[in-house]
Amino acid sequence: MSNQYKTIAKSSGIIAIVQFFQMLFGLIRNKAIALLIGTRGFGIWSLYQTFLEMMTSFSTLGMDQSGVREIAKVTEDLSAVRKTIFTFRTAILAISVVNSILVLIFADSISKLLFGTTHYSTGVSFLALTIILYAIAKSSYSILNAFHELKYIARSQILAAIIGSVIAVAIVYFTKDKFIAIALSVVILVLAAANTWYVLKLNIGREIPNLSEYKSILKQLAYIGIGFTVAGLFSTVMTLLSREYLNSHYQLDSVGIYQASFTIANIYVGIILSAMGVDFMPRISKISYDNDGMNLMINQQIEFGVVVSSIGISIVILLAPIILTLLYTGEFVIGTTIIRWQILGVT
Repeated sequence: MSNQYKTIAKSSGIIAIVQFFQMLFGLIRNKAIALLIGTRGFGIWSLYQTFLEMMTSFSTLGMDQSGVREIAKVTEDLSAVRKTIFTFRTAILAISVVNSILVLIFADSISKLLFGTTHYSTGVSFLALTIILYAIAKSSYSILNAFHELKYIARSQILAAIIGSVIAVAIVYFTKDKFIAIALSVVILVLAAANTWYVLKLNIGREIPNLSEYKSILKQLAYIGIGFTVAGLFSTVMTLLSREYLNSHYQLDSVGIYQASFTIANIYVGIILSAMGVDFMPRISKISYDNDGMNLMINQQIEFGVVVSSIGISIVILLAPIILTLLYTGEFVIGTTIIRWQILGVT
């Protein structure tokens, strides 16, 4: 029993460190952007980012998560792995291309919905390509996760976080709020390139399934993915609507403050859950036939998560004003109450 907890702690610890560095550079990037373009500019950034995440959810349809399960189940069979990965990647790519085209067509309407004006339609149009890049990044990450390649995951995420953040901040520094969409797109481009590079290092190869096999694999991916999609899309859509509501009834400054508070409230718990998820999904997929084994593993993960996450939650509640000032600027301290309520909700 103790060995199982040690395994969870070791694997989750590696990913938690990666998540920490990724989050750290994300926060440094956010602080730099907040300093350079203020709460209003950061509000624009957050609306673009939330919209991008929502569209990516539509593009992957939960298959970035179901793909981990399906690939992990057949890792001992190279032919099955190749066919599953081919089906997985082509399906996500096809859906993301369709969504990208739709965003291009309705860019003015989307800009009007998000910002109340068509002034940002060019930025929305630029994000259309980024939807495809984000889908590629997520699918590549899923493949690394399925193979439990923690070393490659660590390298790709840290490398992408550093390079992407530096370039994005440089773009904002020289252009202020004129090319925010481009700065955000660069972050995703670097992430997609890093993840794809390390997938290529696995030397998996490619094998095209026949039509019957393709339909069978796709059906399983979509069937499981729908469950993930419903929950994920509901959360993302509500997040987008909440920001749009703030922008409509108040101003972009309020959106920036809310986004900063939301980010901090989810930092610690997000790191723990993401770290456990990366380790947990491949392991539980391999014993999906054993109900007793699955129940034991799930209970161990829950116990481990509750113990570890409670520490960070208490710290954030107590030190919210200081954290806001350190990670952003004094303008964001007004979001202290928001952070405390949000982190209780996360709990």
